[in-house]
Amino acid sequence: MVGCSRSLSICYLNCDNIQGAQHAMRDQKVLGEKMEEISLTKLKSKQSAMVKTIEGGQSVRHRLETLGIRKGKKITMISSHFWRGPVTVLAGKTKIAIGHGMAQKIKVSVEE
Repeated sequence: MVGCSRSLSICYLNCDNIQGAQHAMRDQKVLGEKMEEISLTKLKSKQSAMVKTIEGGQSVRHRLETLGIRKGKKITMISSHFWRGPVTVLAGKTKIAIGHGMAQKIKVSVEE
C-alpha cells in the first residue's frame, strides 16, 4: 500500500513505502504536522513564509525569479492593500512590490 501524498506532505506510518516515509519526514518539521500551502496574499504583515510553488506560465515564473522570488526562498510580508492593491514583500535584503494578481500565483507555507 502506498500511503504517501506529496501534495499534502502526509505519509501514513503503516505503509510499506519507506521512501515515502523518508520524504514526509524531510518535508515536515514534526511527523504529522500539516504544512498547508496558501497564497502569498493571505499572509499578514511581518509574517514569514517559504515559497513552495509558483503557478502560472513561464513568463510569470521568469519575472518573479528575476525579482528574487523563487521556490525555496524565504519571504516576509511587508504590506498588502485590502482592495487588491500591490503586495510588498522582503526577499533576502530586497523589498519587492508586485501586483495582487501575481502575488496570488505564489503559494507559500507559513513558518511558525
